[in-house]
Amino acid sequence: MKWEKIQLFCIENLVWVLIIGIFIIFSVLNPRFFAPHIIYSILQDASMLGPLALGLGLCLLVGSFDVSLGRVAGLSCIIAAWLCEFTDLPAFLIIPVPLIVGLAIGILNGVLIGRGRLNPFLVTLAGYLIWYALSCDIMYGKYFPPGRFDPLILLFGRGRIVGGMFVSTTIFIGLLLLLWFFVKYTRKGNAIYAVGGSEDTARRLGINTNNVKLLVHTIAGVLAGFCGLCYVGYAVEIKPVVVPPYTIFPAFVAIALAGISITGGRGNLLNILGGVILIAMTKVGATMVGAPFEVAYYAVPGILFLIVIVLINRLDLFRDRILSRIYIRSYAESVTSDGEQPESKERHRSIQGKDLDKT
Repeated sequence: MKWEKIQLFCIENLVWVLIIGIFIIFSVLNPRFFAPHIIYSILQDASMLGPLALGLGLCLLVGSFDVSLGRVAGLSCIIAAWLCEFTDLPAFLIIPVPLIVGLAIGILNGVLIGRGRLNPFLVTLAGYLIWYALSCDIMYGKYFPPGRFDPLILLFGRGRIVGGMFVSTTIFIGLLLLLWFFVKYTRKGNAIYAVGGSEDTARRLGINTNNVKLLVHTIAGVLAGFCGLCYVGYAVEIKPVVVPPYTIFPAFVAIALAGISITGGRGNLLNILGGVILIAMTKVGATMVGAPFEVAYYAVPGILFLIVIVLINRLDLFRDRILSRIYIRSYAESVTSDGEQPESKERHRSIQGKDLDKT
């Protein structure tokens, strides 16, 4: 039983095993990979992708979808940067703007998907195109560096705390822990898993599934807005595509690495941290060993994604087999403890053998 629990733990936390293995490989190939400033850089890159992956992970847990999060982050960043460049507003008034933009778009998506019961992929795909067009219209012909902005607003993207850790990394980890606690230990959070597992069953249990989806998309929108705020200080130049349009795809890879089910209702949000760290680690490591930019930032994550898909497919079957074995053994022990005759043990063993043959 203990060995089976260890196996399940390793399956559910596969991403951390991969991180250890890849970290050792890159450290052997290039000893500088172990340097503290490289580790801090990896964590910063992970924290820039992290809010989008966290928002997308929440959407998938509830059985929904949001392909527009990267464009929401881009629009939020551009609006904040435009206010910094062309107005005299103080930084403390501009800082909430990206969060408000993300909040408004998240509520809109939640109303259309939750209350309107529209297809989440089509709704957010339309949003992807609209927010991208709006970003290009605002920044038409405008390119400017953020270096002359107020240091307070740049703090979120490039500021450091004591020890060298980036501010964005610290805030992202804090948000991750807060949302993990919310979905795991609160009634509203448990409703997210319930709706993702079976919306009809959740509705019969009295859960307002529409409000749950509205809540999730609202949180995802605010997280995208926070990502845009961080990009104001992180970006070298403010331009229409300051947040790369393909950013949502690495977020999907991080979700797959984290083991969150794309069908909803299953997954550990804490593993998203491992997913984004692994993606950042492979990019930085591949670059340090001499791989071209296209290989390090596109091919390597794609290959990693394909490998993880194959692993998850096999490990899901292995997990189901282990769980079936544990369930049958527990059932047999409970029946025996209730006074069942000893000869019935053979029947339970035969049932167990048949069940394992089916799996």
